[in-house]
Amino acid sequence: MKILLITEFFPNKNKCFSGGVEARTYFLVKHLTLKHKLIVISRRKKNEQKIERGINLKIIRLGKENKEVEASFSSLLPRFLFLINAFIQALKQDFDLVEGSNFICLIPAYFAGLFKKKPVIAWYPDIYEQEWFKNFFFLTALFGWLTEKFGLILPWSAVIALSKQTKNKLIKAGINSKKIKVIYGGVDIEFVDKLKIKKYSQPTICCIARMVPYKNIDCLIKAINFVKEEIPQIKCLIIGKGPEKAKLFKLTKKLMLDQRITFKQDLSYYELIKSLKSSHLFCLPSRIEGFGLATIEALACRLPFIIADNAINKEITKGKGGLFFEINNAQDLAKKIIQIFKDKKLSYDLIKQGRKILKNYHWKEIAKQTEKVYLRTIRANSVLNSETQSRR
Repeated sequence: MKILLITEFFPNKNKCFSGGVEARTYFLVKHLTLKHKLIVISRRKKNEQKIERGINLKIIRLGKENKEVEASFSSLLPRFLFLINAFIQALKQDFDLVEGSNFICLIPAYFAGLFKKKPVIAWYPDIYEQEWFKNFFFLTALFGWLTEKFGLILPWSAVIALSKQTKNKLIKAGINSKKIKVIYGGVDIEFVDKLKIKKYSQPTICCIARMVPYKNIDCLIKAINFVKEEIPQIKCLIIGKGPEKAKLFKLTKKLMLDQRITFKQDLSYYELIKSLKSSHLFCLPSRIEGFGLATIEALACRLPFIIADNAINKEITKGKGGLFFEINNAQDLAKKIIQIFKDKKLSYDLIKQGRKILKNYHWKEIAKQTEKVYLRTIRANSVLNSETQSRR
């Protein structure tokens, strides 16, 4: 099987992931290249070659070196150019199936498959709908909303949704439920378990999230301000980057939390897991998530979590492995943080619960599930083409 993946970002050898979408593509490629040939078309980031080759793998990186990841106004032109160039490059490739991930990649993937008469799969981590206008500047939001809307009306061969919540949104948006298969994200459990890491000497919370409004990181910073009264040694490590960075720095200084909160970005996968495993508690205050991959990584690192009380978080954790706080309520978040740090038995029990949940989230198994969807889609397309030929 020859598979073409169009995805906005794909990591280099350092495995520095911009988010869950990039991590999913990397681990999918890692497992599928053991049996199949894959081509990845992605945007080019700093210090990346235009074309890279490996065993059963070809990576085509488009555009000039860039650092822009977020859906900001300055990213509109590079993203639009990537959309066009990805389509042109896709037409030059030999593939049996093409998959597009995220709102930018779906359009070039669909039309490449249409022109080459190959099946096309849309992979959806989430759909934002009106959330575009709540979280981004108008032109950026309009571009994202229109692109997303267009992708939703295309007649895909099959659709993979990252969660049941995403599947429900897709059905509501008009996609046939029979075409949708839910396949979760995962974690490299074997790699995580092999790492022998010492815990930080002081009680430390780790947060892994892009610095955008809907990730709600300011709520965590405000919560730390309350927690310090009960736990004077409290520390917080925030890993990520984005347009909210300056605002979050300013809030940290205003609350005089400079010595308590540390910001990091562009960590390799090793450094990311090392930082997570060295911590004592994971927190993801995000209001919106397609899945919340970092939460599963925290469970693999034997950390209890505190995350927002919403449907997607309850779905992926089955309500176990941590505590849930009221969205946007910094005082409730602080209360839950204090509860876990003060109650050692509770923390231990939550960690045990979390390890049981992990059986559903192995990348190897997730790659197998995805492979089955690919093969089934190719076979269905072959049958359809044969029937079309016979009618002629």
